[in-house]
Amino acid sequence: MLATSGIALSPPPQPYRGGREWLEATDPRTDFSRLLELTTSSDVQVRMAVASRPTLQMGLLATLAFDTHPDVRVAVAGSVRLNPVVAEVLLADRDWRVLRALAHNSATPQVIIEALCGAKRPEVRRAARRHLTQIESAPAQRHVANTFPILVQRP
Repeated sequence: MLATSGIALSPPPQPYRGGREWLEATDPRTDFSRLLELTTSSDVQVRMAVASRPTLQMGLLATLAFDTHPDVRVAVAGSVRLNPVVAEVLLADRDWRVLRALAHNSATPQVIIEALCGAKRPEVRRAARRHLTQIESAPAQRHVANTFPILVQRP
C-alpha cells in the first residue's frame, strides 16, 4: 500500500541552505544598513533569518512585525529581543501561529500572556496558560533555592 501510494517514496525535507542574502542575514558581522535592506528581501527565509537574530536592533524587529508573511511574524514573536510595544502589535495578529509563538516567548509581558489566555484557538490558550503557570511558580522555585541551596543543583 505505501509503495504504491507514493507516501513512502517522498524524500525527507532538506534544511534551507540559502543563498548569499541568507548567509549575510545569519552572519553576526553584517552591519545595520545591510540588515535594513535584507528586511525587504523577496526571500521569506532571509527575512526570517533577520528576525531570528538575537542581537537585532529593535527598529528592525518592529519593521518585521508588520511583514506580510506569517512565518516572519512568527520569528519576530519568538525573538529574545521582543519588547512590549512589538508584542502588543503582534497580539492583534490574526494568525494563530504568531499568537502561539508569542505565548511561548519568555520575553512576552505577563499582561499579554494573560490576554492570550482568552484566545479563540486552543493551542494558543494552552501555551499561554502553561507560560502563566511557569511565571507563577518561578517565585516559589527561587524561595526553595534561597532556603535550601544544597538541594538545588546549579551548573
